[in-house]
Amino acid sequence: MKNLYEHMVTAMVMVLLMFAFTSIMVGEMQVVNARRLFTSAVNTIQSSYYTANVDSMNDKIHEVFGDTWNLSVEGYDTVETRKDVKVKLTYTVTVPIFGIVKDGTIEGYAR
Repeated sequence: MKNLYEHMVTAMVMVLLMFAFTSIMVGEMQVVNARRLFTSAVNTIQSSYYTANVDSMNDKIHEVFGDTWNLSVEGYDTVETRKDVKVKLTYTVTVPIFGIVKDGTIEGYAR
């Protein structure tokens, strides 16, 4: 009977660890999606010669990821012959089981 109890406790601990690691992986996948989305947005802005419609990009982002994800763009004239655009993606990462909700920001330039 003692062996049965020990095996049952071990199985329960393994299941709890599996759920904990899975929820951490879900949070990490959200961060990876944010990085990929940011890179895609910068590439889209660069390939369109800074004429990409940010509002339509934001609408697509809100459809897929929700209203907590937002893409913003600011233009800068650093050199007369070149235009730089600062791209900023704000997002929210949620770790389900632990109830952790954190905001993140990725900033960079499209040149």
